[in-house]
Amino acid sequence: MRTIVRRIIARITAPALVARFVALVSLAALPLLQWGCDQFPATVVAPVFNTGFALPMVDTAITLDQLITDTSFVKKNGNGNVEIVQDFAIPAIRLGDSLSISSMNVNYSTGINGQKDVTERFTNWSTIVIPVRQLAPALPAPPSQSVFPEFTSSINSTIPTPSEVASASFSSGTLRLIVVNSLPVDAEIITPENRTETGVVISTPGEQPWFIPVTGEQRIVPAGGTRGEESSPGGVIRVAMNGKRLTPQSTVTMRVASRGSNGKSVAYTAQSGVTCRFRMENPVIDESEMSLNKQTIECSTDAKLPDDMTISSAEVESFVAKLTLRNDIALAGTGTLTMPQLINSTTGKPYTTTFRIEKKRSTTLNLTSGNENYRLTPDAFDKQNGNVVKTMRMNMSIRTDESATKERVTGNDVLAVTGTIGPVKFRSAEGTNTQSKTVRIQSTTDLSSGDLGTITMTSMKISSMYLTASLRNGSTSSGVLSGSIILRDKKGVELAVLPLSDRAIPASTTTQLEYRFDNVTVREFPSSAALDAVIRTTSGEKFTVGENSTIDGKATMRIPLAVNIQGGAYSTTSAIDIMAATGGAEKSITTADLLLESKNCLPANVGIHIAFFDANKKQLLVLPHSGDAISIRGAENGTAAQSFTRITLTADDIKAITNAKFTTVATSFSSPTDSKQFRTNDFIHLKLNMECNATAR
Repeated sequence: MRTIVRRIIARITAPALVARFVALVSLAALPLLQWGCDQFPATVVAPVFNTGFALPMVDTAITLDQLITDTSFVKKNGNGNVEIVQDFAIPAIRLGDSLSISSMNVNYSTGINGQKDVTERFTNWSTIVIPVRQLAPALPAPPSQSVFPEFTSSINSTIPTPSEVASASFSSGTLRLIVVNSLPVDAEIITPENRTETGVVISTPGEQPWFIPVTGEQRIVPAGGTRGEESSPGGVIRVAMNGKRLTPQSTVTMRVASRGSNGKSVAYTAQSGVTCRFRMENPVIDESEMSLNKQTIECSTDAKLPDDMTISSAEVESFVAKLTLRNDIALAGTGTLTMPQLINSTTGKPYTTTFRIEKKRSTTLNLTSGNENYRLTPDAFDKQNGNVVKTMRMNMSIRTDESATKERVTGNDVLAVTGTIGPVKFRSAEGTNTQSKTVRIQSTTDLSSGDLGTITMTSMKISSMYLTASLRNGSTSSGVLSGSIILRDKKGVELAVLPLSDRAIPASTTTQLEYRFDNVTVREFPSSAALDAVIRTTSGEKFTVGENSTIDGKATMRIPLAVNIQGGAYSTTSAIDIMAATGGAEKSITTADLLLESKNCLPANVGIHIAFFDANKKQLLVLPHSGDAISIRGAENGTAAQSFTRITLTADDIKAITNAKFTTVATSFSSPTDSKQFRTNDFIHLKLNMECNATAR
């Protein structure tokens, strides 16, 4: 307690002299008794008288008005009760912003095998024609008519490959063969030399030969007939391409025989012969050396709108996108990116930008609407699928540079597009939220301008607090508000979190909200209050949001000063001068008591310590000696509690008090268990007197 009092006195700046001291009754000169006219005592002894007197030291009243700093946020109602009142605005939140589309991820890749222009180089039919004069050289030159002889002929010809391709190996796919007999006689595919089964051999230098077997039904090709078609006897003739490699030097070897026309004269033309047609189906390139000269690479990707939102139309305030194009392919060229649903409000054309890509390098695209106005509308694809925007699409077309150089490409090389589209912010929007949308409301009000004055406390239990709010919803979307009020101290440390239970926020109306919080315990009076709430829109609800559609309002926090205080403290200091008050007779004081008289109208118990200090504010004495406070009970039901406390002083106490120049009465408050309502006219009246006994001669 001595330390507490020192701390309190250290804050004293201009102590007022609140006590007036009464003067001692003057000690009358006493006449000497004469024993006789001619006799005088050898020694004169002054007679001793005991006398008593009282020194008033403190007479003060501590009111609640003194304890509470006078600030604009402290309000008093008609009953004199005290309330802490603070208003704070709920910031206007533009619904166009709240319904903006958050960032949407883009993740797309394509390779050589995904490009139609590349694969079509292999999927087009390649044709080898063996003319009639090669099969039967003795025949007259066509057109003619003659007896067709028996013949056996070996066909050995290179397979036509795309001129842009130097080589290509495949990880999958099939090579299909169709044989067409335009001779006037039947023909037969026979077993190749050094083979034991009938079929066709394809050879590539440096590679193992391929063998395309043919069945008994497939080997006989009648005059004017075809083998290898789906409808042909024996069905399709094909071989798997796994691990196979083709170059311009790849050859096809096939032996063809015929029994001729059996002595009959038959007609033939220059077009008569045997035709072999080759075509790849579903080729997957493993590795190739080819030219991508003036090749068009197409990339199309989309990003789904969040929360399954759909938009029928929207005026875009701004949008951004950041994309990275990772190019593993040895191609360079100029690209065009189009967003077909973002239409320029002035030109009526979709958003378009051009860019460059270089061989085996990455490129970053930063897209923005800039100063242009755009609207988001369903494109042709959307119009066939509900006429609403569910995903935002991007189409890219890259035209490779003109170059005759053949480059090595692999099936693992990709052109990858990654990044984000968004956020996209709207001035206005119409659509549907199939899932709820969250609108966040945050606001903080500073309570530090009005604390509880000179009261300090270690614990405070607030009986009840109120938050009232007027919230205007300027949109066609209804929702539910929830969140919390966070009370913080001067350092921003959280004191308490007060949950806000769900409240319905109807569309296009102003809603009055009120919350009550009971029995809130904090270690000190809060310095700030923060509102952190969200409004979740109703799922599946159509919305129409204009540029000026907002959610805004005003909130008021009321804290009636009906509290339970533990550890509250207040002190009052008075100047005293015992020496001056006794006229220098303080040394004649033999015994003394301090008498503390109190009248307590505060609804709180009060503890009292009395301290004395010299002129330099050095502490001389603290009473009671035990360190325990003098206990004064609080008012009951508005009835003041009165008490009297007597403290008998020792000789050392008297000496310390007579040397003192200041006395401090330090009060500590402790509310009853239940919270009590404080009023501005509540007070505690304290009187401190020193009753003395002294000797006078």
